Amino acid sequence: MVIVFDLDDTLYDEKTFAISGFMAVSRFLAKKYSLSYKKCLDFMIANEDNRGAIFDTVLSDNGLFTKKLRNQCVSIYRYHKPSISLYTDAEACLERFKKNSIYIVTDGHKNVQLNKLKALKLLRDPRIKHCYRTNAYGKAKAKPNRHCFDLIMKREKVNEKEILYIGDNPYKDFIIKKHGFKTIRIRKGHFKDVTLDSSREADLEIKSLSQLTNKVISKIG
Repeated sequence: MVIVFDLDDTLYDEKTFAISGFMAVSRFLAKKYSLSYKKCLDFMIANEDNRGAIFDTVLSDNGLFTKKLRNQCVSIYRYHKPSISLYTDAEACLERFKKNSIYIVTDGHKNVQLNKLKALKLLRDPRIKHCYRTNAYGKAKAKPNRHCFDLIMKREKVNEKEILYIGDNPYKDFIIKKHGFKTIRIRKGHFKDVTLDSSREADLEIKSLSQLTNKVISKIG
């Protein structure tokens, strides 16, 4: 079985990337504009669920808002060197299945995802055959588009039923099962409490990658 992992909230805690980015932006604002590093960081962490407007609000509250400065904060957030690490259960899982063909398929800004993969040392991990960033092929190729999965099929010379995809987001990760791909949902991260209709849910659910075993995989073929 070819095993394909999502990245964010599957192999590592995506919130740690956000906090790492907030720290970078807060350092910048503290140094250049003498704002309180702690106040900026505390505000960003408290409002982490509203990332789309978070820099606008911080800058506006301090009388600093301009589109140019907002965009500079966004750039610092996106391109900082993140301080992140794999979940303990993810590291053990990669080791457990290292004899399988393992891939990563991840959505998101292609350069941001690249920085994450570098920080997690996954690009040169001998256990992983390739990391696919869907946006590197254009936004239209993001999940649930099957483009990157087709590339894996071609590379491995297998069909859909021989590919298992493990992710966390029921809004987009598991729709590919309609094509015959096998899917497992891990209940972690931003979507852990979300339950959708059966067409969007995975074939099987687990709470931790420590539960992913050959016996569990055999349950879905």
